[in-house]
Amino acid sequence: MKEINCNIIRDILPLYADDVVSQDTRELVEEHLAACEDCRRVLDAARASLPLPMDQDGKPLQEISRRWTIRSVLLILAAILCVPLGTELLYAVYRFLFETIPNILTNIFINLF
Repeated sequence: MKEINCNIIRDILPLYADDVVSQDTRELVEEHLAACEDCRRVLDAARASLPLPMDQDGKPLQEISRRWTIRSVLLILAAILCVPLGTELLYAVYRFLFETIPNILTNIFINLF
């Protein structure tokens, strides 16, 4: 088989380290690694710098889900409280503009005449 350039193998090494290459590519890389000490060191360094996989128990996702649930409940409670308060405020403004002010104006005009 034709000798593969180290630069080509080093381009493939991250995929090889992640185990996402085809069987043919795997065999090609392994054949090259058997004969090339420099590429083996590069692979070892790549594997050492790979981030460790997250715990498979799902704790990070459970924490995110719990926070979203708490925020959703708080948002619903805020909406439940704001709707009646907002409605009451609008009704108070309505009463002031259309009942109180006309009554005040009526009393002023009655007292003038």
